[in-house]
Amino acid sequence: MSSTTNPACRSGTAVSLHGADFVAHFLTEDFQLSLSALALGGRVVYEPRANAYTRCPEDITGLLNQRYRWMRGTWQVFSVYMRQMRTTARSKNPNLDRAMLLLYPIDIFLAPIINMRFWMLLGASAATGRALEPFISWIAAMVVLNMMTTCFYMLAHDDEFELLPTVLVLDLYQSLLVNSAWIIAAFDELRGTQMRWN
Repeated sequence: MSSTTNPACRSGTAVSLHGADFVAHFLTEDFQLSLSALALGGRVVYEPRANAYTRCPEDITGLLNQRYRWMRGTWQVFSVYMRQMRTTARSKNPNLDRAMLLLYPIDIFLAPIINMRFWMLLGASAATGRALEPFISWIAAMVVLNMMTTCFYMLAHDDEFELLPTVLVLDLYQSLLVNSAWIIAAFDELRGTQMRWN
């Protein structure tokens, strides 16, 4: 089982999920499949020898569209978890329930709002001539933390250290581009706009 694209699933897990009332169809079906399996007491494991291939977006519009779908699909799966899966998860996988209640709302709701507020305050301070040193210090601290985390992941996955400078671009991508998709997705989710693949 995998919580990302290209999952592999044991046939017994697939059969048990087929009868579960909370399995629905979303654009983030891989996430829902993994979350449903975990709620039923299953496990998600990483297989380092597996090779999987996928198509990545080729331009900014395609990337925003992908992130938009992922955001909305994630919120929908979280909603299904809270309404339908939670009772099962509490009895079969209480650690999952704790993570979904304590950590997940921070990741999908609070962190993007804090991030957007930071960039708005930075822009307002720059526009009004206020001191930018506190912002620059915070950005530097986050870059160092992200670099250290990236080094850990590179060592764990035997990646090439030449990729390390891309962390700087990744931070901007996460902060600005992904949050833009988050805003659009939140607006459409509140309006109840239908989702589609493209």
